[in-house]
Amino acid sequence: MVAEAIERIREAEERAEKARRDGRAERKRVMAEAHEASEKLLEETRRTARDDERQAVESARAEAEQEAASIAAEGEQRVEKVRAEAESRVAPAVEKVLSSITTTA
Repeated sequence: MVAEAIERIREAEERAEKARRDGRAERKRVMAEAHEASEKLLEETRRTARDDERQAVESARAEAEQEAASIAAEGEQRVEKVRAEAESRVAPAVEKVLSSITTTA
């Protein structure tokens, strides 16, 4: 009876040791999976940040190009307006010059 009790204790200790080893192995496996998942998440976050940065730069560039085109178009309109005004004044100016030449002569 004592021998049976000792045997049961020994078996219980062996089961406990096996459970401890299995627990450690499971802990290592879970930690490795968590580490791998965190590395993947970190890489995905970095990739997303790079993509967001690239999109922000492209958006700013497109906006700047649009603004530059608008400013250039406005400048061209002003130049054309000045040119048209100058052309409309050429004939009267020529007449005035000719008139003053012919009047003084």
